[in-house]
Amino acid sequence: MPADAVIISAGLRPRNELAEALKKRLAETAVYSTGDCSETGDIMSAIHSAYKLGLAI
Repeated sequence: MPADAVIISAGLRPRNELAEALKKRLAETAVYSTGDCSETGDIMSAIHSAYKLGLAI
């Protein structure tokens, strides 16, 4: 199959550096992580974790 670009998404660990930096800098402010920021998975698990977080806030 011809293509102009191919994107591979193969991360195996959460990318939470920004969330952790914000938590340190804004200690008095609530910072929440969801989706691949908290744990890697597929789109459905990201949507579900965001939904559960939204209910909890």
